[in-house]
Amino acid sequence: MKGRVLSWYHRVNVAIELASALTYLQAHEAAPTFLHDLRSSEIFLDTDFTAKIAGYKLTRPATYYSASHDQDVVCNFGHLLIELLTGLRQQMPFDSVAPKVREGRLHEVIDPTLLSGKQLPASHDEVRKVFDLAVRCLSSAENGLCMLAVAKELMHILRDNNGSSSKIEISLEETFSSSSLLQMISMSPDTLHHQLP
Repeated sequence: MKGRVLSWYHRVNVAIELASALTYLQAHEAAPTFLHDLRSSEIFLDTDFTAKIAGYKLTRPATYYSASHDQDVVCNFGHLLIELLTGLRQQMPFDSVAPKVREGRLHEVIDPTLLSGKQLPASHDEVRKVFDLAVRCLSSAENGLCMLAVAKELMHILRDNNGSSSKIEISLEETFSSSSLLQMISMSPDTLHHQLP
């Protein structure tokens, strides 16, 4: 994949796959599993641009679901999402990104390769919503955002803007056709957390 530029929709689909995988790990087992400090260097793409997570660190909360663990995972995902959208490395400061997103200066933070060569067929509204979600993930400790809500919102953003472009390369139905994640994502957070012991 080196040397190839990921299109906007490939990036959003990678984000959806990662958010869904993180949600799955937290919700599928009797005791939730959390990926600790996931880095972009631990995420690989196959020839179909499907995200594969490798080399990660797992943590299990002692005996109960901990909202602080979920918020750490959400914040970590926010860093990955910002990196995916801007092309910045995770070790670089993201403090300058949030104010620019809030002020609507997306052209100053979006990966420049998306702006050249018609790589960005998405509507401005779609781009703004994904960036806004990334910024909210970074402050998940303050707003209580959970991975289930993040995965669900990403899917809704892409689905709601599905008609905004004729160049959509990947459809959600194709990406998740054989997955039970859609069923899980459609559950409310209260129902999901209630099912965990």
